[in-house]
Amino acid sequence: MANQSLKQQLEALAVQLGVDIKEVKGKVKNLPKNFATTDLATKNELKEVEKKIAKSGGVPTFDFSVEENGEVYVDITYPENTGTTTLATPAPVEPKTFDVIWGIATAGAFGANRAYLEYSPLTGFGKLHLDIQLRQHSGNGGVLCTLPNNAPTPVKLLEASVDANNNSIYIEPKSRQIKGWGVAGNKRYILDIVGFLEGAIMARIKIGKITIPQGKSAYQAWLDLGNTGTERDFINSLKAKNSLILGASNIVKVLEVPLDNGINQCQGFTYNKTLDAFFIACISGDNERQVFYKYNNDFSSLVSKQTFTDKNRLGHCNTLCSVDDKIYITNGAVNPNQVAVMNSSMAIESTLNFPNKVFNLGYDSSAQKFVSILYTGTKNSRSLQYYSKDRVAGENKTISVVSDSVDTNGALFFNGKILMSVGNYIIENNKDDVISHGINNTLEIEDFAVKNGEVYFTANNNGKVEVYKHSNTVEYFNNINFIPPSSELPTLKNNVPLYGYDTSGNKWALIKMSAGNGTEVGHKDKPMALSASRLTWWDGVTSRSVLTTKDFDSSSKTLYRKSECDDTFATKVSLDSYVTKEKYEADLTALKKALDDLNR
Repeated sequence: MANQSLKQQLEALAVQLGVDIKEVKGKVKNLPKNFATTDLATKNELKEVEKKIAKSGGVPTFDFSVEENGEVYVDITYPENTGTTTLATPAPVEPKTFDVIWGIATAGAFGANRAYLEYSPLTGFGKLHLDIQLRQHSGNGGVLCTLPNNAPTPVKLLEASVDANNNSIYIEPKSRQIKGWGVAGNKRYILDIVGFLEGAIMARIKIGKITIPQGKSAYQAWLDLGNTGTERDFINSLKAKNSLILGASNIVKVLEVPLDNGINQCQGFTYNKTLDAFFIACISGDNERQVFYKYNNDFSSLVSKQTFTDKNRLGHCNTLCSVDDKIYITNGAVNPNQVAVMNSSMAIESTLNFPNKVFNLGYDSSAQKFVSILYTGTKNSRSLQYYSKDRVAGENKTISVVSDSVDTNGALFFNGKILMSVGNYIIENNKDDVISHGINNTLEIEDFAVKNGEVYFTANNNGKVEVYKHSNTVEYFNNINFIPPSSELPTLKNNVPLYGYDTSGNKWALIKMSAGNGTEVGHKDKPMALSASRLTWWDGVTSRSVLTTKDFDSSSKTLYRKSECDDTFATKVSLDSYVTKEKYEADLTALKKALDDLNR
């Protein structure tokens, strides 16, 4: 075998495979059962492989494989020439080098060869060498630099981790863009990424295609559902399923609270499961006054409101967190190591001290641990300091964040996962994964709460506090990132409704202008709910209120039930029997007689 020519090797292989094409099964790795072989190369067609390969020395090995789309390839690899055989001298095939084109990444130091792709056309094996400095944070999927258009592209995803959080630099299949995922800026990185690339002279040849009866890949099924993105986007979407935040489209506003005079911002926010209530802390600009709100579990009622002038114990009220039936309040302004403890009556009953400064403090009741989030002094990173329930310091680690902002707002620690707000991002940390969610840049998120596994948070917006809810099951068209169209929407034709889908995917009419030129809202087979603080109707001249069952409430009594009318008001019958003309005249006569008797 060692002394046979390449042509003889190919012919021998063709004979081995050619008698019965099904013999190819034994040469193909991971071949599924019950596949169609009609499209596989025949014996004569396989001989044509030899014409596609530049002549070279050595005895090649042939590896057959099947791609997910059913394409069958033969990979041809030559061993190194050891000089112990009498093989023909191989034609020289020198490695090729392609210099990287700079983007937000620049050379890590002076001198040549700081970033290049070195590639062997003989084997298809290549090495991407990077010695780079990032001018800014990469974001998630940002392009750092690119390969020239004549460079080969990867066969599979090539990737290398750059830090302990597994943030990475990578290049996707069939792409020349070198991207970063969570890679911090203003830092030097030196790394090599190796793998096989397309375009090799001899490395890989397609010899046919088989039909695979098995189901689609998970990635393809994800695409077929209407999703878009790369395989990495698909993997990140799987990570998101285990996240506290699925995306901005799942976030909707549920409450607005106007600020009191002299109070200019919201700070801390929490939900206490034991008390089944939400708590919001607002402050004055000088940290001298603090206003606390206690709402019931669906924000339908303000339970209590308390005003404090306690800069020493409450101060800035950076964050609130719930510990059993108490609320812990970080100060931030005067005593950064101190937290105040509030009870169910919204009274401050004590203060506690931590070993270190605590501005953004969260508590995980399942782990019975605190986490304190601190700015490290370096952009794009935050320190996570853990404490036991009795405030003994434990593990400390640093994570990377997308935003360049030095401010950190809020802290939520729930089932081992951590939320914070940095710039216009909600940052979520789950063990070694860090996920960033871009949020409406007109809002300043302040603090987080969690109720029944769903996240709530507060934000300051033009003199009022806004409360938002993240749903684990519902996406909202009027979500936190919704921007109303700037241009006029197209007008619907007469008797053509605007439709919406129910949870089963059925389409229902929502609103239309009827053939009788009236406005029809809703569908006769579906219930309808209106959400408003007050209902009115206007006839073009006068506006009138629409009475609802709310007007039965004692606080705004307008409507009365029959039983209430019977108990509260006299009936016409009873009034008629009580005050009749005859009785009135008899009473008047009796009165006159009494006066006459008195005069006598």
